[in-house]
Amino acid sequence: MRLNLPLTKSHPRALQCSSFGAAGSEAAGSEATGSEATGSVTRCGDRGFTLVEIALAMAIFSFALVSMLGLLSVGLKNSRKASIQIAAANILSTIAADIQGAQISNVSNGEYTATSQKLKIKAMVLATGATQITYPAPLIVDEACSPINPADSQGLVKTFRVTLSSAEPSVRAVRVQIRWPSTTPDNAQPEGSLNSLVALPSP
Repeated sequence: MRLNLPLTKSHPRALQCSSFGAAGSEAAGSEATGSEATGSVTRCGDRGFTLVEIALAMAIFSFALVSMLGLLSVGLKNSRKASIQIAAANILSTIAADIQGAQISNVSNGEYTATSQKLKIKAMVLATGATQITYPAPLIVDEACSPINPADSQGLVKTFRVTLSSAEPSVRAVRVQIRWPSTTPDNAQPEGSLNSLVALPSP
């Protein structure tokens, strides 16, 4: 039995690409429309993705994922560097406040001694203006500017080596250098460093 299905402009091949089960149509004994047919319908436009298309999509997704992971790694690295630099700046501020708030003693004929309370930095100012700096070296501090044992600094992420020296003979100040990480040898280039000149208090 032949079915007459209307053709539309949007689906010019709908009738040619459709197949209806003949057994169900002949058993009904009457004319049936396309929506009332009991047989199965198969259309040319209904198909899945090919293996090539799936492989291409996976390749594009993998490339995008690798790019995103690379950007994430760079971002984390820059964030770590920024946090260490901020910690080093805070340590430098703490050391400067410790030196400038040092206790004055042994004042005599233009000479005196300034001793800091936190890091035990001692600066002996001579009458000539020269300064002698002594401190518990090596001075390794954490991000809170608390002295730590050099042997304990191996497992810490943020450790800093503090080096102190006197300024020019006519300048009553202390040169402060902060290097990180603290495990960097003296003859090697550190990951980063800060340098500053801190004035000594006057009696």
